Amino acid sequence: MIDPVELHIYGFFQKHQADALWIVGVSGGADSIALLNAMNDANLNIIAVHCNFGLRGEESDRDEHFVRSFCEERDIRLMITRFDTKSYRNEKGLSLETACRELRYDYFRRLMETEGAKGIVVAHNKNDNAETVLMNLLRGTGIKGLRGMLPEANDVYRPLLNVSREDIETYLKRKNIGWITDSSNLTNDFTRNKIRNVVMPLLRQLFPDTEKGIETTRRNIEEAEEFIEQKIDETAESFVSEDWDTVNVAKLIEATACSWFVLYQLLSEKGLSKSQIMNIYNVALTDSTESKIFETKGKKFILHKGVLRIYEERNEDIDPMGMFRIQIFDSEVYSESSEIEKHIPLRNKTILLDGDKIDAGRLGARYWQNGDSIIPFGMKGRKKISDIFTDNKVPLDRKHTIPLLTYGEDILWVAGLRRSNLYPVTKDTRRIIKVEYIG
Repeated sequence: MIDPVELHIYGFFQKHQADALWIVGVSGGADSIALLNAMNDANLNIIAVHCNFGLRGEESDRDEHFVRSFCEERDIRLMITRFDTKSYRNEKGLSLETACRELRYDYFRRLMETEGAKGIVVAHNKNDNAETVLMNLLRGTGIKGLRGMLPEANDVYRPLLNVSREDIETYLKRKNIGWITDSSNLTNDFTRNKIRNVVMPLLRQLFPDTEKGIETTRRNIEEAEEFIEQKIDETAESFVSEDWDTVNVAKLIEATACSWFVLYQLLSEKGLSKSQIMNIYNVALTDSTESKIFETKGKKFILHKGVLRIYEERNEDIDPMGMFRIQIFDSEVYSESSEIEKHIPLRNKTILLDGDKIDAGRLGARYWQNGDSIIPFGMKGRKKISDIFTDNKVPLDRKHTIPLLTYGEDILWVAGLRRSNLYPVTKDTRRIIKVEYIG
């Protein structure tokens, strides 16, 4: 009979590019030692990584020494890192568990990038997942929380997620492989430890197959979620733009049963909190014409007249000049071109400038500021750029992302929208500067 650990390792990596390089997190506990040994026996390409958080003095050093010896005996490549966990925790204002998790995964991902690895492999098992589902349930969660951890989530892989802790220890004993026990796992200082050491044993007294029952429920929820996601995707087609930059919230509410649930499922994926989504929902219900802005990390959401627009935040470090491509030509290249006669259409990704009158090397770019104005090409009076944005129905947030082409203090072009009347190409122009907006 094939051991459950070996069976799951073999089956998992047959589906996940077995010849790739994998970063394997190893604490020295039973789960991670079993994972590492089974992957090594399967001849997978691995780098073992041990994180010493320096929280348990000599015991932390003992763990490091154990993992080092284990890897040396099996000729497994090992990388060890040490963290000043307490300083990081205090600096960030995090719980100890969260600080350790952030430090660990940040380091794993840096290694992934430098080593060219496919993913991070960790040793969460069936019992861990039962504890996670129970904790999420008691804290209050949605469908995703009740499905627990997944075998694959972005760059993190969990091949032992369907293997019990008992089967893992049986595997190690059969192989005559030792492991170490983290003494902090035996205390009840953390919520998970209390669930593991206190709550789960009590539940087993009432329901001997507690883990099996939780796993059955978890799988049912996972299947239900797949069905719900399919239906939400079908619903979204009527209210979400193809490139996912607008959501017609008002129409969704009007036309959809369980509209709050659907909206929450759609927008929580974009990083919005439950309270933000509730606010969006309530504002859309009122038919308000006032614009409301909601922000998350890397995104900005603007709700106006029931339509939610989604924008990626502009990186302030990006030079707006990088959004333009500049070329210089002799006028003969364009001698028969209608571009000179028409001076380029006003709404275009390209403009031509008189290279006899300005130096292309002195062209610059910046973003809009209050009070900016130009004399648009073909007009006599000045016009505020904010009014140009309004005329072109530029949404509130977009005006801060559109670059302005400048020459000294002069604004030559509101990219893609309107050029000024300065330095146009004429029939007497000998050198032409062609500027393309590629942002």
